[in-house]
Amino acid sequence: MKKSLLLLLPLILAALLLGGCGWINQLQEWKNGETIAEESTPDPELILEKDLNQAPSYPTVDVIDPDKIESVAVISQVGDTKEISLYFASADGKGLKEEKRSIPKEAGLARATLNQLIYGPKEQDLFPTIPANTILQDINIRDGLCTVDFSDDLTLNYAEEDLDEELTVYSIVNTLSQFPTVEEVIILIDGQPVPTLAGAVDVSGKILPRMELIER
Repeated sequence: MKKSLLLLLPLILAALLLGGCGWINQLQEWKNGETIAEESTPDPELILEKDLNQAPSYPTVDVIDPDKIESVAVISQVGDTKEISLYFASADGKGLKEEKRSIPKEAGLARATLNQLIYGPKEQDLFPTIPANTILQDINIRDGLCTVDFSDDLTLNYAEEDLDEELTVYSIVNTLSQFPTVEEVIILIDGQPVPTLAGAVDVSGKILPRMELIER
C-alpha cells in the first residue's frame, strides 16, 4: 500500500504542477487584461483638453433677408400728415400771403401750426411776421376762443427787424382761424393781456381775422 502511494505521488505532483501553471497563466492573462483595460480608459484631463480645443456647436439660425422686412416706420407715416396754411408777409410788405405746408398729424395740431409760423417761410418771396426767438408758451382753445401766450420777444425789435405789427397780429389770427374750432383769438404776453404789441394795433380784446389783409 505504501509502495503504491509512493508510486502515485510523482503523478499527483506532476498534475498539480501542470494545473498550477494553467492557473498561473490564467491569473497572468487576467492581470494583463485588466492592465490593458486600465490603459484604454481615456484620461479625463485629455478629454477636457480636447473639448476645449474643439469649436463649440451652436443651433442653426435662419437669417432673414432685410429686403423682405416691411418697415413699420414707413407704414405708420402713410396718411399721417396734414396740409396747413401759414400766412407770411408778402414781398412788398403790404399784405399777407398764404403758404401751404404739410406737417405730421399730432394731438396739438394748432400748436404745431403756430410753431411753423414762428419758424418762418420756406418760399423765397415771403417774409417772416414774428420776431426772432419768440416762444409759444401756451395755447388753449375753448368754446371757439383760442388764447395764445407768447414770450415777450413778440413785442421786441420791430423796428430793427423791419416788421409790421399789423401783419404780425393778423398772420397769427388768420393762421389759427383756419381750424373750425377757432372763431376768435386773444394774444397774451408772458401770461398777461397787453394793450398792444408795438403801439399800433389794439390787442387788449378778442381779435377777428381781417381777411382783406390776405394777398393770394
